[in-house]
Amino acid sequence: MTAYVFKRLLLLVPILFGVTLVVFLAIHAIPGDAAHLMLGEKATPAALEALRKELGLDKPLVVQYLIFLGHLLHGDLGRSIQTGNPVSYELWEHFPATVELS
Repeated sequence: MTAYVFKRLLLLVPILFGVTLVVFLAIHAIPGDAAHLMLGEKATPAALEALRKELGLDKPLVVQYLIFLGHLLHGDLGRSIQTGNPVSYELWEHFPATVELS
């Protein structure tokens, strides 16, 4: 039984890697610009470029993914584009409703 559990835990690593990769690529495939969405329609090109640099959107996709994984391993899910609150706070805030619905 211990060997079975250990094998399943080992299989969890590539599955989690695959899920994070698919989610990351899906988010980047969505049309639009996160910096433009955060700053609004009247944002200046300089402000957009500064925010892209701050968010790391000016880096290659592979580098962005590695940074994303590093933050994820440290429990940092980032900030919500809409509210600016930490994503972990948003998840925790809506968790009771999710449990109730399920």
